[in-house]
Amino acid sequence: MKISQLPQAAAVSNDDLLPIVQNGETKKVDRKTLVGDVPDDVSITDGKLQLTAKGEPVGVGVDLPAPTVDQTVTENSKNAVSGGAVKTYVDGKSDELKETFEKSITEEIIARKNADNSLQEKVTNAANAVKGTAKGDVLFIDDVSPIEQAMDITLSSKNMFNYGWDFKSIGSRITVEKEENAITFIWVSTDRPYFSLKDESHKSFNFKPNTTYTSKATVTLTELSGSETASDGAGSAALTLYLADNANFSSNLNPKIAIVNGYIKETNNGKRPGTYEITTTFTTPDDLSPYQYLNTRLANNTSVRYENIMICEGTEPQDYVPYADVSNVEVMRTGHDSSNPEAENVQTAISDENGIVKDLTSFYPEMSIAAKTPNIVLHCEYNKDLNKVIEQLTQAILSLGGNV
Repeated sequence: MKISQLPQAAAVSNDDLLPIVQNGETKKVDRKTLVGDVPDDVSITDGKLQLTAKGEPVGVGVDLPAPTVDQTVTENSKNAVSGGAVKTYVDGKSDELKETFEKSITEEIIARKNADNSLQEKVTNAANAVKGTAKGDVLFIDDVSPIEQAMDITLSSKNMFNYGWDFKSIGSRITVEKEENAITFIWVSTDRPYFSLKDESHKSFNFKPNTTYTSKATVTLTELSGSETASDGAGSAALTLYLADNANFSSNLNPKIAIVNGYIKETNNGKRPGTYEITTTFTTPDDLSPYQYLNTRLANNTSVRYENIMICEGTEPQDYVPYADVSNVEVMRTGHDSSNPEAENVQTAISDENGIVKDLTSFYPEMSIAAKTPNIVLHCEYNKDLNKVIEQLTQAILSLGGNV
């Protein structure tokens, strides 16, 4: 494994154990052994030039030439370097030795600092790459590092379908009846009408690109007097709601996304009345910008009631809950410390019009995050604790019969 592939931490110490491979075996070596201390001083001891760090020798000293009669080592040599970097020199050779010593010291310090900075950069980059995510109604997080950090939080409604949208029909002969959790389209005619709702916010009804959703709806089809053929073939009826790129519904409309997709075959001598539970799974494309219309097409002389439409992320249908507006939602973060149960820190923030929460930070090793508005889903991204990541990886390897 390359060093660049190793998980890294935002901070390092000499006690850190780093994995290395030697003779085909993985070993743990303390960081100080792998990356020595950076020299910060030099001394002359026992006839050797010795680099030191915090008073301790670093590496092997360099032998100095033995002084001649006119080269006496003293503590007060006339050309000693100011500032204490080199305190003693050999008289008669002080300028030459000073230049050599300073050059050697500078090169050694630069080399060691570069090596240390390179390792630290890899540590920081890898630590930033260890991202944690959490999603749900209420989040509980206990693996943040560092303890205090900004968190990226985005809100979404648990139900993506909003009965509060301003439903309007194209054509004066379609009646639209709205209820708190249902909408009914009524058409009495022999031609084939359609209904279209435009998303004036140009947010594609808040659906996310490249995301799988599942819808669940109770749909009631009622035949009105004088019913002739249906919209999708004699004796059948399509109970569908589409996301589309224009207002003119057509069975060949392209592109379109069926968010409720039911098809009723001929029953009871061409009569198709009844109530149906319809479940539909669909995936949105990468580019949702063209999908600004919600369309349906009605069978002749029918009314169609769409009740309890529930559209949620994932492939599992869920029971209906009302749509929740994600703007101006108060979100509360409560910090906990398991070693001090009485300690608690609470912070609140308000989401913007797009459901993005700013200025919320972690504070304690353990914390919970929740929105004060019901039916809201929180999406949180944060930096994870590297030690816990390594522990989880280790346990996973061991559980598979490996060794570390």
